[in-house]
Amino acid sequence: KQVTVEAISEIRRPLILATMTVIAAVLPLAFVAGLMGPYMRPIPIGSTTAMLFSILVSFTVTPWAAYRVLRQHLAHDHQSLHDETENWTTRFYRRIMNPLIRRPLFGGTFLVVITLLLVNAVALVVIGAVKVKMLPFDNKNELQVIIDMDEGTTLERTTNVAMELAKALRHEPEILNYQVYAGTAAPYNFNGLVRHYFLRHAHNLADIQVNLVTKDKRNQQSHDIAKRIRERITPIARAQGARIKVAEIPPGPPVLQTIVAEIYGPDHKEQIEIARRIRGILQETPVWLT
Repeated sequence: KQVTVEAISEIRRPLILATMTVIAAVLPLAFVAGLMGPYMRPIPIGSTTAMLFSILVSFTVTPWAAYRVLRQHLAHDHQSLHDETENWTTRFYRRIMNPLIRRPLFGGTFLVVITLLLVNAVALVVIGAVKVKMLPFDNKNELQVIIDMDEGTTLERTTNVAMELAKALRHEPEILNYQVYAGTAAPYNFNGLVRHYFLRHAHNLADIQVNLVTKDKRNQQSHDIAKRIRERITPIARAQGARIKVAEIPPGPPVLQTIVAEIYGPDHKEQIEIARRIRGILQETPVWLT
């Protein structure tokens, strides 16, 4: 009993500190508002609850089970410990750690090297060699081209524009096949649940569902392919008076648009004018931003 109590007392402070550190890191995510809120909230709540139950088990169930189960084998294990010879992994570990612990020069050099590696890792973010994102790009096997024509455009005209854009996609080696939906919505996916693509039913609307070859048969990720496709078909769409969006299924929760700008004001004509100016500004920005 005394050994069990002493063992728990030895790890009590670091265990509590580690648990509280994890809870302090993830719990603030539960207070995220907006569209990300419902998506993120189960993660911090579940993690915090699991950590609290874990520390409770560590201080109650684990020592009780250790005392009940392991005490019967204490004498046998104690004798086996003296008879057991060290294997090669233990010898290798001792050979590495002994100089670091017992020789200040080796220990100080090791600390300097670790510090330099840490600074170098942080510098990769500062110089832009590593991109920092909350949700990294996901390599999907499909993407979607959403086409919006002006109000009053006939279904035949919309179909012709969609087919012309689809023809431009044939030259992309990563595209396996595609389907054109004119006047109706394509089968909606995770991306369309929030954007309500399944409600797109009008003569001036069209979708192109693009299926890519499998990941092992292409060198680029779906995000890079989507950017290249967008650059290729945007001039064609502008020449035909169409507005397009190239969308891929996001790794996290879908959003209304990549960039959303809402214009408020008492004068409707002035709202439209300002909206057009903002759209022009966004169209002039680099592709990686838009």
